[in-house]
Amino acid sequence: MVKLHTPFGSLNASGSIGKAITASTWKGRSYLKVHRTPGGLPTDRQRGARVALSWLGAQWRELSDADAVSWTPLATSHRLPGYNAFAGFNLELLLAGQGPTKNSAFAQTGTPGVFSPNPPLNREKVYGIDVKTTLQPLNASWAVLYFLSPVEAFSPDLSTLFLIVTFTDDERHEIFLRPIPPGAWWIRCQTCTIDGVLGPPTVSSPATSLPS
Repeated sequence: MVKLHTPFGSLNASGSIGKAITASTWKGRSYLKVHRTPGGLPTDRQRGARVALSWLGAQWRELSDADAVSWTPLATSHRLPGYNAFAGFNLELLLAGQGPTKNSAFAQTGTPGVFSPNPPLNREKVYGIDVKTTLQPLNASWAVLYFLSPVEAFSPDLSTLFLIVTFTDDERHEIFLRPIPPGAWWIRCQTCTIDGVLGPPTVSSPATSLPS
């Protein structure tokens, strides 16, 4: 298990980490929220944290009983709801460039799916990102993380995360995001297993932006 030495490693702290997540207490109970800059627009990292929190919320509702119960000791020891323990731990992993995990054991023994290259489809009357991916082997991954940047040579991290798609089978994913900012954009994809293993990111590919 990877040891984390940040505020959310203890889940019992106040303050912010990476200007993306804030830990605080209210009436003696700890809670997590996206770090906000008063009066300003959200930063790229804050937007990435919101994408992650939205996806983690959906995944918490789908956890098996065994996986959900695995978060009880951590949650109880810090007077947190189970979801906050799950979300806080996984957000910290993402900030550290690691994959999320369904179970608090964070075993990191899984094998992530592998991408097979597919050329982007050219579709009329679509404004967004056109991405085709095929994953192999079947059901080896939990999700696909999508990263977007105006710079071709970029490293995937929370500040460039714009979408997480839960993996259900080995059929290709076609992603259309409407709208995206004008100009040249590059996309990278990365798979993650249910126990925190991130696969290697794909090479940067141009995001197809088509006028409606």
